[in-house]
Amino acid sequence: MARNLWLQGFPEQAEERARNVIESAAKTDRPAALAVVLGWAISVFLWNGNWDQAQEHIDTLVHQAETKSLGPFIAAGRARRGELAILRGDARRDVEDLRSSLAAVHTIGYELLTTEFNISLARGFEVDRSGDRSARCR
Repeated sequence: MARNLWLQGFPEQAEERARNVIESAAKTDRPAALAVVLGWAISVFLWNGNWDQAQEHIDTLVHQAETKSLGPFIAAGRARRGELAILRGDARRDVEDLRSSLAAVHTIGYELLTTEFNISLARGFEVDRSGDRSARCR
């Protein structure tokens, strides 16, 4: 729902919905449910340029995935980390991090977010090639 709100042109409502669903998932004490919610909801924060919130939720996703051995979400969380770094203009190192995370996502067959990851990878290549930080997109 949060992503749909954003796509319909309601970015503030989208963030509010994303926060609400993250809070609800956290209260369930079900790590896999929280990882699923975070995997999708992080997009809204990235799309809005709310990088601090995105970072907080990415860190939570990676922590949950690693401590609970949720393999697909470990790869997705690391890919999200690379996405955020590229958006912040840190393309050189993070293009390779995102590329390896994307390869891991392909290997385990968790293809749900690969379009977003591929778009970020293309942005990273653009910034890396040009050396121009202004090439990054929100």
